Amino acid sequence: QQQQQQQVMPAVPHFPGLTSNIASIFPHVVTNPTLPLFQQRPALRQLVPTAVEHGISDVLSPVVERSMKIAYISCHRLVTKDFALEPSEEKLQKAAHMMVQHLAGSWAMVTAKDHLKGSIATHMRNLIAANIDKSASTTLANIIAQTADTCAADNLDLACAFVEKTAMDRAVGAIDDALSEDYLERRRHREMRGTGQGFHDSKNFGQGVSSLPAFLRPKFGGLEPNQLALYENFNRAPIMSAPGGKDDMLGGMPGPAGSLSLGGMPHMNSPPQMAQSLPGVLGGGAGGSQAQQQQQQ
Repeated sequence: QQQQQQQVMPAVPHFPGLTSNIASIFPHVVTNPTLPLFQQRPALRQLVPTAVEHGISDVLSPVVERSMKIAYISCHRLVTKDFALEPSEEKLQKAAHMMVQHLAGSWAMVTAKDHLKGSIATHMRNLIAANIDKSASTTLANIIAQTADTCAADNLDLACAFVEKTAMDRAVGAIDDALSEDYLERRRHREMRGTGQGFHDSKNFGQGVSSLPAFLRPKFGGLEPNQLALYENFNRAPIMSAPGGKDDMLGGMPGPAGSLSLGGMPHMNSPPQMAQSLPGVLGGGAGGSQAQQQQQQ
């Protein structure tokens, strides 16, 4: 358990101590005292943390669920093939964690941004309205709206970071569950046959491997450093978010709309497309073709 936690990427930068526990957002919530409404009514500032919390809660579940699912399905289809000759479950797990966290975090960021901003602003407007004179003038109503929009903008990065962190943590748990038998199979192989005999995962060592270029072709003994670097790049690349965040996974949409942008990689909108196109050792070969066949079935 401790070893698995060490492999998980640390909390999102800029917000030290941020975890997937909603209470961890409160030390970072911005309550701008220079806003005119807060200068006139300082007590209203205490409503901001509640608005941010409720705004996140409205968006969190559908975004995290979809992001986590897409990430771990795509990751599982790739790593089980790329690491089919890898005897170390630790290397398999580390690579899977790096990839699945980046995919889940990127999907969550792309999906959640606009929804979070609108949700926080709505809750802030409602909370302010419930705590002031109901016969407020039109001018005051405009000030309330401006205050709510500013509070939402001030706390948008924090809200996105929390959703991202939650999606990443959930995805790590999901990929470990999906790979539990693969981890166990490697441990059993090592206990029964030692390290002298090469590991071979026949169910995931698909056709088409021999046609791959030599530098991509898996070999007994596991992936070489230049091949592992493809996965290590996930740990170094920044989580990407789309300006404007037009993707919509809420509101009854039947499937993921828009695209996933990962540092110059192709835009993809389904797990099979991702499994075909992501930079795994077998991503464009046996892994991709089998993923597509499974989806068609």
